[in-house]
Amino acid sequence: MFWPQGVSVTFESNTKFKIFSKDSVLIKVAISSLLLGFLVSLYDPLIPAFIKNVVPQLGLVSIYTTICGVLTVLGSLWMTRERITSNSVYFLSFFALLLGVIFIISTGFSDIYKYLITIVMFSLLYPAYFQLKDVYEYDLIQNLHIPKPMIVAVSQTSLMFGDSAGTPISSWVFEKRGYDQLIIYYGIFSICIAVVFFILWRNTFQKTVKPNIKN
Repeated sequence: MFWPQGVSVTFESNTKFKIFSKDSVLIKVAISSLLLGFLVSLYDPLIPAFIKNVVPQLGLVSIYTTICGVLTVLGSLWMTRERITSNSVYFLSFFALLLGVIFIISTGFSDIYKYLITIVMFSLLYPAYFQLKDVYEYDLIQNLHIPKPMIVAVSQTSLMFGDSAGTPISSWVFEKRGYDQLIIYYGIFSICIAVVFFILWRNTFQKTVKPNIKN
């Protein structure tokens, strides 16, 4: 159900799994999608609750939630720029790092600005997690000649698991520890994801798509 048929996993002679070898690209896709899904679900589903914490009027909550949706569309359009899509791995890592730093810094502001800064910046930047992930997966299909069904099956299944795990955790932290602790934890986790993602993917194409030139 969760792993495409015909996909073999490489083992060394001592049976240790080669997670970071060039033969386990699908494992990298699974790890990346799982972490990105978790990163989004930690914050995105609770945005209406965060807005209601500052704006008690229910009618205004729906209006501000719609505004966040507009910001997400604008962010999605901006992510389609050629300079960004042609360096998807680097920019995805950069946006995750930037968002993490912003979340941590925002704890120094007053409540209204704290919520405003984090919600607006998240709405603008989080489309990168999906769009740029799709771009680098397309690059894998084109450059490493991995069949598209394999990439899609592994990526979507892992994303589903990550997405289902984040919201219960963030809900508990928000209820028990408050918004400050939530955005600090989110910021730290986002920075860690940026580093992990960069390490996983920075040399993939350079090592495996290097032309073989003979004198």
